[in-house]
Amino acid sequence: RERTGLTPVGAAAGVIVLFASEAAYRTFQAGEERLAGLPVSGHAHGRLVALPAAAGADESAAVLTHELVHLLNQRAIGPALPPWLDEGLAEELAGSARDAAGRSDPGGYGGRLEGDGRRWSATGGLAALLQAARVLENDPGPLLPALLEREWTAFVRGPDAPASYTLSFLFVRFLLAGEEGALAPGFHAFLAAVAAGGPATPPALVAHLGREWPALEASLRAFVAAEAERELAARTAPARTGWRRLFHRQSAGPGPQRPHPAGEPSAAP
Repeated sequence: RERTGLTPVGAAAGVIVLFASEAAYRTFQAGEERLAGLPVSGHAHGRLVALPAAAGADESAAVLTHELVHLLNQRAIGPALPPWLDEGLAEELAGSARDAAGRSDPGGYGGRLEGDGRRWSATGGLAALLQAARVLENDPGPLLPALLEREWTAFVRGPDAPASYTLSFLFVRFLLAGEEGALAPGFHAFLAAVAAGGPATPPALVAHLGREWPALEASLRAFVAAEAERELAARTAPARTGWRRLFHRQSAGPGPQRPHPAGEPSAAP
C-alpha cells in the first residue's frame, strides 16, 4: 500500500512452491507451454508462485518478492495490466535494498558492487539502475511512449526485452520518488483509476500526471543519471570515476530473467 496507495482486495491465499534445484524447476518449466523457452527464474500464475532455490539468499528474496508483487498487483489493481506497469512494479520492489532483517527499503537499490580496481560488476537492482542509465544515454529517444505501448510478446521476447524490464523498473521508481515526490500523487491517482476500471493507457497516465511526454522523459533521464551517480558515490567505487566509465561489464538485473509469457495477465510470470 505504501508504494501504490491501494489496499489489496480479499485475503492473501497464495501457495509458494520452492523447487530444490534449478534443474528441477527447468524440468517443470519445459512442461509448461506458457513458460517453455523463456529465461525465467520463477513465475506466478493464479495463486501459485513457483521458483527454484537460488544460489544465495539475496537472489531468492528478490525473485520471491518479484513474483509476490504480481499477486498483489492482481488483488490491488487488476488482472490485466500492461507489461510496463506489472513488471515495473514487481521489479521496483524486488530490486530495492533490504535491511539487516530482510525487510525491503524501497528508497535504495539492492545488489552488490564488486571489482578489483580495474574491472567492476554489479548485481540486482544496482545492475538494473546502471543498465537503464546506459540505455538512456545511448538512445536519444523518445523511449517512453514505445515502452508503455509495448505488448507482452514484444516485451518479453523481443530484442529489447532486457531494456524493457530495466526501464520499466526505473520509470516506476521515478514516478514514485522523482522530482522530490511531485509525481507520486498523480501516479497513485492513475493506479486508483485503473483499479476502478479505467484505462491503463499512456494517455490516461499523462493526463493524471499533468505532463507531456518530452518533459516527462527529460526528467526521467536526469533522475536515472543522478541515481546512478548517487549509488556509486555511496558504495566503495571511487565516485570521481562516474558510472559511465566504471564498469567493464555488469551482470543481468532481476527483470530480464523473469518475464511473463506473452498475453498473460499480471498474475502470470
